[in-house]
Amino acid sequence: MNAQKGNARREPEPRGAAVPIGAASALCALRVPVVVLLLLLFISGCGKNDPTSSIDTPDSRWKAALATFAKGDLKKTGEHLEWLTQTDNQYLQQARGWRLVLLSGMVRGYVELVDSYRKASAGKPADPMQMQRYMETLKKASASQGSALGQCHADFEKAHPEGEVILSFPIPSFSTMTLPAGLDQVAAGSPLYGPQAESLEEAALQWGLTQAICETAGSPGNLEQARQLFRTLPVRLPRAVFELGMASGIYQASFLFGPAALDDSQRRASLLYQARIAVAKAPAGPETDAVATKIQQALNEKH
Repeated sequence: MNAQKGNARREPEPRGAAVPIGAASALCALRVPVVVLLLLLFISGCGKNDPTSSIDTPDSRWKAALATFAKGDLKKTGEHLEWLTQTDNQYLQQARGWRLVLLSGMVRGYVELVDSYRKASAGKPADPMQMQRYMETLKKASASQGSALGQCHADFEKAHPEGEVILSFPIPSFSTMTLPAGLDQVAAGSPLYGPQAESLEEAALQWGLTQAICETAGSPGNLEQARQLFRTLPVRLPRAVFELGMASGIYQASFLFGPAALDDSQRRASLLYQARIAVAKAPAGPETDAVATKIQQALNEKH
């Protein structure tokens, strides 16, 4: 009997309740759709980062740039145009010209914003810490656009050293030659923050864009004349006329790195040299001479 006990097979102890066959089948059936769903989500996520996918293509980026431009969201427009200038596509040349005009306009707006808040900070703001934080944010944003303008123009000169410039964007309905009233309010010692500051920034950038469009079109200060020129797209600008507008815009961008702003002499000098390259291609005349003189005087200053 002891031998039988030693040789007897011991049954494994149960680890849990047995799953009925029907329930097991149901669980297996549920796993299949879950796996398929996860796979689809993975594929969808990958597609969003793939510039060759149907979601992110040159056509979709160009249409998005036009849509955000019409709405006045110039920062978002800049993101779309930057994407288009980093890939070889059918919109590359037009996107480069458009981005130059856009950046030239945005830096003009930032010059006015920085100057207004600088004047406010020179007084006795009610909340000095809030003023300082906003000034740092404003300077960072303006520096980014100013540096981008200089680099974008350098890339443009390298890729298209000569020839006319093709612009295929309409003049937006928000275009104005009048500075936003809020800038005077800020400069007088009543700074704006939060949503009000964002609205003022947007308005200042839109004003700057209008100035840039007029100058690069050869009609500085004359919005109606620029509208007539942009009535039929694309607009084909003589290279010399376009370069004069670029020289003026890049010169304006140099103020963002001057002693009253970021006080970065190296980056300021870099922009001034780039502006000098542009003005060298501008048409002969008093306007070109005036811009060239301002650029040279700024370079001669002790940085």
